[in-house]
Amino acid sequence: MAGDVVPPGGGTHAQLTWAADACLHEVPRAVSDPEEVGPFTLFRPRGTQPYYARPRPGAPAPSADDLRRLDERCAELGLPLTVHWVVDRSPGTGELCRDHGLLVRPHPLLVTTTVPDASGHRLEPAIEVDVLTPGSGAVADALACTAVAFAAPGVGDATGGVDELHLVRRLIPDDRVDATRDRIADGTTAWTVARQEGAVVAAAQYQRVGAGALITSVATLPDHRRRGLAGVVAARLVRDALERGVTLVVLVAEEESVADVFAHAGLTRLGSAGLATR
Repeated sequence: MAGDVVPPGGGTHAQLTWAADACLHEVPRAVSDPEEVGPFTLFRPRGTQPYYARPRPGAPAPSADDLRRLDERCAELGLPLTVHWVVDRSPGTGELCRDHGLLVRPHPLLVTTTVPDASGHRLEPAIEVDVLTPGSGAVADALACTAVAFAAPGVGDATGGVDELHLVRRLIPDDRVDATRDRIADGTTAWTVARQEGAVVAAAQYQRVGAGALITSVATLPDHRRRGLAGVVAARLVRDALERGVTLVVLVAEEESVADVFAHAGLTRLGSAGLATR
């Protein structure tokens, strides 16, 4: 697993790339029903959240026939064909997917092995940042915050604030909130939130497998963007992971402008991850 080969304090580029690829492969395995299709692992969703297929670490490089068989298997299961990979670990997958007619997009891949320096994080006096406990009343708010934020992705101007968060929170099923509490309790996930006057305005989450942690969401309500909140909640999340014994934190950013935000959380650019869709 990722942290098993990356010593505290860092590693070579090759070690970090191998470990990041392993982390990206193991996190969805823990929350899906994986199926091996040739050199690919297809992560079949257990609920409504869609996943993807990835070239399996250590397997031979995928061929056009392998990708065609994966496409056929996805069609049998009623799943969209989506492929995810680390470019340095599987350099031919992008061209393979393009030749198959898929749209290929690169995404910045960032990592850290060290606790970020918090000295440069200056918050407004009214902002407080916490790590959520299983019994926190803000678990549902954190889930609602990500829903409102991801409805208006990116870092640009958009609308959506605390009132919208309260509306969305009422729609979140109790069993989803309970499942999140259980995963916080067993250490497989953690959440940080930023509050202003008691209301959650930003949130971040990681999922942990072994000694690796993957940051799967960092969200700021659109009305509260461009105030440094995303970098602050992400930095607190990174600190929490590393203080709990994680040795590698991984994040795949949506785009370059978003990746710049995470430099403030102590994450550095390692390379790129590819995502191919119809």
